[in-house]
Amino acid sequence: MNYATLTQVRAYLGLAATETADDTRLTTFIREASAFVDQYCIRRFDVRQETRKYDYPIRKFSVFGVYSADEWVSQARAAGDVAHGILRMDDDLLSVTALTNGDATVIASASYVLEPPNEYPKHLIRLLASSGVAWQLNASGDREQVISVAGLWGYHENYSAAWCDSLDTVRDNPLTAAATTLTVADADGVAEDLDAPRFQAGQMIRIESEYLSVISVNATANTLVVKRAVNGSTAAAHAQGVTITLYRPMETVKDAVVRLAVWKYRQKDANVFDKTTILQTGIAITPSAVPPDVLEKLPAPKSGIGGRL
Repeated sequence: MNYATLTQVRAYLGLAATETADDTRLTTFIREASAFVDQYCIRRFDVRQETRKYDYPIRKFSVFGVYSADEWVSQARAAGDVAHGILRMDDDLLSVTALTNGDATVIASASYVLEPPNEYPKHLIRLLASSGVAWQLNASGDREQVISVAGLWGYHENYSAAWCDSLDTVRDNPLTAAATTLTVADADGVAEDLDAPRFQAGQMIRIESEYLSVISVNATANTLVVKRAVNGSTAAAHAQGVTITLYRPMETVKDAVVRLAVWKYRQKDANVFDKTTILQTGIAITPSAVPPDVLEKLPAPKSGIGGRL
């Protein structure tokens, strides 16, 4: 998704309501700036529904019994993880909807905690010693991709406040699973966090457990053109009166995208080329002379995921 809206970029530029000639170009720059943020940080700042597979923590032993020093360290760490009931995530985890062990049993939420505590995102699942549950191989003794974690994934440092009440509801009776036009009560009203207009093109909204992307807004007719079932969610019918909530990316990420989109807009006629940098984590393509405050606003690029014991 885009981490800033056209409305926010237009406000930054101080454009009058009648100055719409460059809206298409600005929308392109917002999309490119959002993609750059994902690429530079090697992580995503929206939220998505996904099931990820994990190996049973302890690796298979070599039949020859020969290991390098790194392999011994890896084995020792894996053994420690199993002893402490730890499963390390390879991506940013926000919440778990279903945790299935290697033996295909579903682990109750009361049997584990997510770590680090009191912070987002989460990078460890730790089985509670009191639960009597341990990580398991599958019935055939395989360890590869036998544990599954279904949940919400993405990077947000204050996820408990990431969803804002739009103070509006579904007015269609009902909104069918196939509909791409959503009727609301007041499209250009004020959301719970006082942001206005409450609905803007480029937002991700949530109705029950479905995520939708706002393509365009007709404030006169109070209708939104939407893309259904985005970010791994499933399209469903929604009854009239159901609450609509708005996803709020981290403020620093939104600000970085606004700044970068505006910079690209102001540099549109300049002879500026991208710079390619080879990193240990991959290749980063950075637009030349990116404003320093853009990168300062962003979290550090993802390297190793998974905390300490």
